[in-house]
Amino acid sequence: MRGNVVDYRNFKRVMVSIIGFRDAQIIVIKMNDRKNNYPNYSFYYKCDENKVLNSMFWADETEKTYYSEFDDIMCFDATFIQTIGLLRTEDVDLYKWLLEQFLKAHSNKQPLLVLTDQDPALKQDVDSVFYQSKHSLCMWHIIKMSKKLSYEFLKSTNFKKKFNKLCLGHRNWELLMKEFILEDERWFKDIF
Repeated sequence: MRGNVVDYRNFKRVMVSIIGFRDAQIIVIKMNDRKNNYPNYSFYYKCDENKVLNSMFWADETEKTYYSEFDDIMCFDATFIQTIGLLRTEDVDLYKWLLEQFLKAHSNKQPLLVLTDQDPALKQDVDSVFYQSKHSLCMWHIIKMSKKLSYEFLKSTNFKKKFNKLCLGHRNWELLMKEFILEDERWFKDIF
């Protein structure tokens, strides 16, 4: 049985009466307990001048082991299927802080490749913090953005067919850009 609007309001009222506005404080305490009691657990957080929680980063021993073994690619996914951090806002300062904490937790070991969406703040910080890494868009975003080309262009050429079959590689990418006269299109030059 699902709850209705009244059920959710009642639940929220009960939770506020129990927790109040200490929800962030409770999670910080819980994460600090893990840091103090679990081996190789990292937890960092940042508050603003009003002591409002702005960002958190955590990494347990399992995550660190995975990264030490599979550090060649890092996919930064803001949909948080597998979460290692929370940000109050997606801005340059907080992204930079999060990426710096990631490096701190992983002995400053940078990935070879970082895949992200097209968030300009994130791109700026990935390029400055992971300065040894190659930065590219994930395939889903590349395909999604290709749909922004005009319908007439896609209809009148076989670009879409070739684009979808493309095995990503610098040479193939350059050939595709040259064939369809896209060398001056910034989006195409920046994504790979």
